[in-house]
Amino acid sequence: MVAGVITDECTVAVSTERLWKACFGDAMPAILPKACAGIIDAVEVDGPGGAGTVLEGGKVTKQLKSQVNEIRVEAAGEGVSVVKVKVEYETLGDAPLPAEDQARLTKAYLGLVKKVEAYLAVHPDELA
Repeated sequence: MVAGVITDECTVAVSTERLWKACFGDAMPAILPKACAGIIDAVEVDGPGGAGTVLEGGKVTKQLKSQVNEIRVEAAGEGVSVVKVKVEYETLGDAPLPAEDQARLTKAYLGLVKKVEAYLAVHPDELA
């Protein structure tokens, strides 16, 4: 087992409150399939959306014994937010997670955020 920490961030042109509702809050199961049509067909959430919530993973997460994600949405001006992702993980084997898979972990979260940003730009009244 090898432990590691990965961080990344991106800026989006969406208010903190609206982005949080759409990506991580109560509206997530309804918004993500619309924002990510063709990529995500449905979202099933096991838990209230806070700490301890379970979402199924993909190729990279199958290499991990554990993964803890911290996602912060911080205001960066009027109608602008910075999304910061921190992933702490432990691998199943004795090798570290390859750099390309480390990047996939954070880029997956930030990619969804960017899709939601694009969706909300086209639907300015949604979650307003």
